[in-house]
Amino acid sequence: DALEPDTHEEDHQGEGIRVLVESPTLADPAFRLETSTLNLSRMAGITPELFMPGTSAWLLIRNPADVEEYMKIVGYEQAMQGTAAQGLVNVAVWIDDRGSVEWSEVTKSSERLDMDEAALALFSDIASFRPARDQGVRVSMSVIFSVEFPW
Repeated sequence: DALEPDTHEEDHQGEGIRVLVESPTLADPAFRLETSTLNLSRMAGITPELFMPGTSAWLLIRNPADVEEYMKIVGYEQAMQGTAAQGLVNVAVWIDDRGSVEWSEVTKSSERLDMDEAALALFSDIASFRPARDQGVRVSMSVIFSVEFPW
């Protein structure tokens, strides 16, 4: 094995923090590489841009307080009815370029109808999104959310 970790400890005085730092070092000098500028054209077949990922389209919830309130109410109702249980529901959601949920459906059931319906209602009726943007342009997108109970 050409790599051997170089381990040392750092003690930050008065902070109560002890950090173990591990950095790889090459054991065989024959494996050492020359330091040079990274040439992306060697990695990509046509242009360096092919290796660079594009900007991601991020979704932001407009009404996080409403989402939290809904989750508390559903959790409280389940606890009061004695139906609180653990489970996972996957919900596929299509969000248009205005941030509105066009449709949603359960793609993986928790095998409990009440959990599936609560997760579906969260995205169909409660959550509101800011429009996703890709390189500054509003875009529609589909997303799969995993909702874990109890929440």
